Amino acid sequence: MLIWTRMGMICCILFAGAALPGEEAGFEAPFVALRLLAGSLVEECSICAESDTKKAFALIDKRFPPASELRSTPDCAFIKTAECGPAEFVSACYASRMPYEGPGGKKGALPLLVFRFHTVDGHLVGIAPGDYTAEAVASKMKALGPGRAFDASIEIIAFRYGDGAAFSYSPGENRLTVHCRVLAVEKRR
Repeated sequence: MLIWTRMGMICCILFAGAALPGEEAGFEAPFVALRLLAGSLVEECSICAESDTKKAFALIDKRFPPASELRSTPDCAFIKTAECGPAEFVSACYASRMPYEGPGGKKGALPLLVFRFHTVDGHLVGIAPGDYTAEAVASKMKALGPGRAFDASIEIIAFRYGDGAAFSYSPGENRLTVHCRVLAVEKRR
């Protein structure tokens, strides 16, 4: 929250779940963008679907800019699920695809939102070596089994070959992957 005064007036700007580069925020799923992506999958008009996808990507770029930080909160841990790869995790508050009903009753699902970290031994082309998760932290992450809640601080990192500055989207898998570096991790009791 940013507060300033000018000539006796108080103005207040809230950044709901967002963080400027270098600041931390708790996780909040970008539901407007996820709904646009889900709608694009059931949309019969290809031009409309492409427009919705572009709008979604712009929103996701704003929500997850490189160098921004996220962290778990007391209300919402991170977790690995059966759909997560060895270097992936999701928010426990949004751990599965939610149902979506579009115009005309067309049914689908919101994309699964996954965070993926990278290491020296396991990274995609387009991830800078300085953005790899430290080996000690990566070992802790990889030791966490599915269903085990944990707290973490992560930094969103750039992905040169993604659909946006820090993410990639697979419509076939209905999966949005945000690339990150895990800064710290701790199991929840």
